[in-house]
Amino acid sequence: MPIAAIIRLLMGLLTPAFDGKRIAAAAGRAAAAGVCLLLACLALFVAIGLAGAALWAYAAAALGSAGASLVVAGAFLALALLLLLGAWLTMKPKQKPVVRLQASGAGPAGADPAAAMLAALGNVFKQNKAALLLAALVAGLFAERMQKRD
Repeated sequence: MPIAAIIRLLMGLLTPAFDGKRIAAAAGRAAAAGVCLLLACLALFVAIGLAGAALWAYAAAALGSAGASLVVAGAFLALALLLLLGAWLTMKPKQKPVVRLQASGAGPAGADPAAAMLAALGNVFKQNKAALLLAALVAGLFAERMQKRD
């Protein structure tokens, strides 16, 4: 079956499920959420700036203007390093456990082959969750459409 036919089949199955009014309402909600997020980021930047100014005023009395600038710069540097560490930990790929089978086909040491197969299938489902959910959605839509024809 060529890919164009598969795409036409999927579009034919999915088109009745989409309603123009619901899509427009969802787009409006997404735009409102985006504006709220933008305003929240702006408020966060203002709060960080005011915290820097307050730290400057506090440190200027004890250290002078040059010392206060170094203290504020150090505080912002520490904040930037913490944010970089958070971004690095977020983007770091998580290691998945790998089930290694013995050469004889007996499965992992001390386990039977059925348990090894179930563990391997569990890893496949965990790694391909989105594809399996999409396949289930398409199968459900196809089954519903076939049921309406009967």
